[in-house]
Amino acid sequence: SSTIAVASRQRSGSTGSAPDAARRPDKPNRVRRSSSTGDITHILNNFDALYQTLELRMHKYGETHTKVGQTWNHIGNLHFRNQHWKAALKTYQNATLCTDPHVRAAAYRNIGTVYWTMMDLPKAKYHLAQALEIYQSLSHSQALTGELANCLYQMGLVLSLQENLDGALQALYHCRRLQEECGSAMDVARTLDAIGKLHVRFGDLDDAMDCHQEALALRQQSGEPRLLSSFSNIGAVHRAQGNIQEALFAFVTVLSVQKTELAQSPGPRLSQDVGDTLVTIGQLYLDQEQPSEALRSFREAIHCYEDAGLERSDPRMQQVFSQVA
Repeated sequence: SSTIAVASRQRSGSTGSAPDAARRPDKPNRVRRSSSTGDITHILNNFDALYQTLELRMHKYGETHTKVGQTWNHIGNLHFRNQHWKAALKTYQNATLCTDPHVRAAAYRNIGTVYWTMMDLPKAKYHLAQALEIYQSLSHSQALTGELANCLYQMGLVLSLQENLDGALQALYHCRRLQEECGSAMDVARTLDAIGKLHVRFGDLDDAMDCHQEALALRQQSGEPRLLSSFSNIGAVHRAQGNIQEALFAFVTVLSVQKTELAQSPGPRLSQDVGDTLVTIGQLYLDQEQPSEALRSFREAIHCYEDAGLERSDPRMQQVFSQVA
């Protein structure tokens, strides 16, 4: 989930933080209290309506008021969802001029999210640190604790990409503690998976397995229908531990679900995902010295990659062709 901004649940009176369409933002000033959720959603997904709201609020409250900063953040969120990175950065920068520290923190975190999406990791880290400094200076309500936790999660991912594994692990464990206070089970599961992947990089495979299995249990208890990431993570750890049969079971489970989804909703992204899983299964069969089963998986992977539109020059195609040569 590399281009994905981290979502958080907020009470009414949102700071417009974290570019995410599912967030409950503050109601623009010109909307009556009786306005439906559909009306508000329309405004938050319409540039003209947002800029009209911004103009009214600036005229009424001044440029640094909370409501103005919130609106700048909402405009930035819409730019973000449309992948207008430069426009998103500019509007979020305007939100940092707000006198409300909650809105400023949200704006800095949003800027960090954009730079993270653009893989400009130094700037992402700088702006996330700005947000963390503000969040940590404020008294914590449940909503603010969730914001801080999400900011720590993003910082953990940035530090991981920068190979600062100790810093990443520290940020993610702090995030997990806060999420257990106020976050949903899904938030905790997501963080546990990130921690588990770090433990793999440290070579702490037992700790990694504990994290991924706990994440799977949380998703199952919450009725989460999509468990593919958990099974994939567990399979990867089993493979690193040399437990090939257990790894095969995990990835065959993933493949079964992926094929069902592909049959229901054909598309290049799903075809590529199925191909990736088939390659992993083929490699596991090679580890078990079952070359005929491995060859069958590799050939099926080639067909999936072709359905996904991959060229022969694509690294994935080159890898699988080298296996069947």
